[in-house]
This record gives sequence, structure tokens and C-alpha cells, in this order.
Amino acid sequence: MVKSLVDDEPIDTRLICKLLASRTGKLPINKIEYWYEWFIDEATLEKTSDKNTLKRLYDFKCNYDKPM
Repeated sequence: MVKSLVDDEPIDTRLICKLLASRTGKLPINKIEYWYEWFIDEATLEKTSDKNTLKRLYDFKCNYDKPM
């Protein structure tokens, strides 16, 4: 996040999805998986290390959410 815009940044996932849609020109889809795939596949200005970190966190979430 941009420090000067912290007060304007949403913390509700629905608002985050709407904000991402408005900034990217994509449909306002309220699914984190959609935006995860967009970030990994299409976000061109992001560092590879940031994408790899997000992949590890997402993999952990998916494994944690599986029923035991």
C-alpha cells in the first residue's frame, strides 16, 4: 500500500476486489482466487519475489483449508 493513501485503502475484501477492478479495468469479481490468478499471471510490474511469496502463502492457505 502507498503510505499516504492508507486511510483511503479498503480492508473489506469486497471493497478490495472493487478497487482492483477499477484500477485494472477488469470485471468486479468478488473472488480472491480470480485476483490471485490475475496477480500471478498478468500483473507485469510486480517483482518475481513478491509473486513467489504470494504463491507460497496461497499454497499454505489451500493446504490449511483442506479437511483433515
